[in-house]
Amino acid sequence: MVGKLIKNEFIDSRKHFGPVVLMTLTITLILTFVVNSTFQGSASAFIIPILMLIIMGLSVAIVVLWIGGLIKLLYRSIYNQNAYRLFTMPVKTWEIIVSKLVVYFLWSFIIGVVSMISLVFFVVVTWGSFEIIEVAQNLIAYVLQTFTAPQLGIFLLSTLVDGLLTAFTLLFVGSIIHSSFVQNHRGILTFVGYLVITSIITRITAGFFSNMSFADISFNELILMNPDLLSNLNPLVDGWDQIFVLVSNPSGFKILAQITLLEALFCGLMFMGTIWFWENKMEIIE
Repeated sequence: MVGKLIKNEFIDSRKHFGPVVLMTLTITLILTFVVNSTFQGSASAFIIPILMLIIMGLSVAIVVLWIGGLIKLLYRSIYNQNAYRLFTMPVKTWEIIVSKLVVYFLWSFIIGVVSMISLVFFVVVTWGSFEIIEVAQNLIAYVLQTFTAPQLGIFLLSTLVDGLLTAFTLLFVGSIIHSSFVQNHRGILTFVGYLVITSIITRITAGFFSNMSFADISFNELILMNPDLLSNLNPLVDGWDQIFVLVSNPSGFKILAQITLLEALFCGLMFMGTIWFWENKMEIIE
């Protein structure tokens, strides 16, 4: 049944998240055209600004649609006119939450992959060669080899928990506001409640960040004094350590692990809280 829920949620959410994918591709094509255009004189002064305005407008639209899609998926679709059908289906409450989280991360993954492909396309077309991609891959590999597998695992887990925290906060606040404890102004109170809980969690975890550093970096002093030396270096042949050296900071990852554990605890509490409010105090009819 969870699979059917995920399928329905994914189809319903295409209205908001689908255009984000298309707009991302459109921005890439326009930006690639602008950078590689050969307009001169009045044509350049007229066309380029218009294209840049279009890019800015699409960028704003992407943010608005992403936020709107998130609210629709994790809030409005739960408490709108379809709420009665949703909560009378032969599924457990936790299955509803899981289906929405899966769709949330699925769209995040899709948009992330499309953004990465768009970036690669832009770079390759602009530079006219795949060599820049090879250089970027080599740089990423050099940076990653600085860290151990557990450290990279902590970083990935932290990213996952951050996404869960955003989703669970909205779900939890919505479950409280749409309970028998609140009768009026539910939309505004949900927004305020989300800000309050987010501020509290941020305040609790903020003290950790002041001392958190994942790595120490040191640049080649000769290059700092004479940047022209970079033109004689080929990182693919000479190695990136001729330009800079990275040394991982285990204490920084220890702090990140503590923050991740704390945020995971908040996620667990809000998960259980959401289920309790839905099963005991929820009012479907406005």
